[in-house]
Amino acid sequence: LPYSMEAEQAVLGALILDSERLTSVVGILSADDFYVDKHIAIFASMQELSLQNKHIDAVTLVNSLVNKGVYKEEGAAAYFKQLAEAVPSVTNCADYARIVHDKALLRRLITISEEISRSAFEGSEPVQHILDAAESKVFALAQGFITHDFIHIHDIILEFYKEQLPLLQHNKDEARGIPTYFSDLDRFI
Repeated sequence: LPYSMEAEQAVLGALILDSERLTSVVGILSADDFYVDKHIAIFASMQELSLQNKHIDAVTLVNSLVNKGVYKEEGAAAYFKQLAEAVPSVTNCADYARIVHDKALLRRLITISEEISRSAFEGSEPVQHILDAAESKVFALAQGFITHDFIHIHDIILEFYKEQLPLLQHNKDEARGIPTYFSDLDRFI
């Protein structure tokens, strides 16, 4: 089945070296997009640590994965060192993530194709039903191909206050908090 060991390792290694890139990567792929089981577990742990507002690095990941019984401490530390060394460029992390995601889509397309072939060979259902099911599955896969970049709330708040700070310096009455767009509530706050 299609997968790229190099791209999977490069994504994980880049995230170990620069965990701030996780916000851009989660808009491109999910843990299920990885082919190698240990990579699925590593990426899932990265997401969990991020949701808990914990820093992502080799130490926190080793601890998380050892606690889950996925790794033994010695093996995990050595593998994370290998991942970090396998990164050609941290700045290309999103490109590596797209490669991993594209390979996952190809694997899913193969699975769907096998299901469609099986239904067609069996012929136990009306042809139109088989065609409708095939179209539905391929369409659902194509819809999943559309990615949405996520922006961390921290970044939104920082951007807002960068815009509001000059207003506060010039006119203290003009600067306000983040608007709710409910005028009565905004006046109250």
